[in-house]
Amino acid sequence: MPRVPAELVDLIISFLHPHPLRCGNGIGNFLDKAVARNVGLCGLVCRAWAPSSRRVLFYRVHVRQYTAHAFAKLFRKPQHLTFLPFIRELEFRNGIAENSWMNTVLPKITKHLHPSTLVLSAGSAHFDTLPRLHLRTITRLEIVNFPLDSTDAIEFIASFPALEGLKVWLENEWRSTELPQATLRPAESLRCLDLKSTEMGSFLGWFQGCRAAISTLRLCHPSSMRTTPESFRSTAEYIESLGPSLTSLTIKVDFEGPQIQISWRQYLTAS
Repeated sequence: MPRVPAELVDLIISFLHPHPLRCGNGIGNFLDKAVARNVGLCGLVCRAWAPSSRRVLFYRVHVRQYTAHAFAKLFRKPQHLTFLPFIRELEFRNGIAENSWMNTVLPKITKHLHPSTLVLSAGSAHFDTLPRLHLRTITRLEIVNFPLDSTDAIEFIASFPALEGLKVWLENEWRSTELPQATLRPAESLRCLDLKSTEMGSFLGWFQGCRAAISTLRLCHPSSMRTTPESFRSTAEYIESLGPSLTSLTIKVDFEGPQIQISWRQYLTAS
């Protein structure tokens, strides 16, 4: 069989997947069963095609509650798992994201993983604390709908030293809005912040004064948020504090109305 350059193999396999695989691409990085089957078959063409196939096939690993036990069992002999270097994104949703498995089993196997993206999405109010995973390679973190207190969330976020993108969407109020000690700060490498929270001011207060030069800021006030002049003022003050580093700003208000529009225009203009 003639030798095909690796770049050409990557290009051929990329045509099997409708979206480019890149950090932060969300559900676009998922493979449906038909695509996964075809990509897997590409790895059987010859040994040289296997790395390109696995790079696509294992890019994003989605762990569910009914697959978590089987996923953990694989790590009994991690030296035999040739696909581990190809995992770039880990996603834990719904039942498993709020299960004790996250705090007991997952920390034991993360030492064998080097992903760049971690997605945690819960679905109910039965979660006590976020796990401490020590994944120093994470550059993008997404936390969605965890009923947590601010100290736990901030300590978790601060544990990722290479973070470049952060998404925190919390529909419910935090159990506690007390800020942790001032020594805890987000990574200086952080450039993109996507925040949706009823406690917008408290969270942004933690970011003020840090050295992270945020260039992309997306803010969404959920429908459950209590709107006060202070809430708009604190947000406007944070935006102003970013200075010339901010190049992209998106503001969304789920319950937007005439009075809300006036408030935003007033405080953003003033800043």
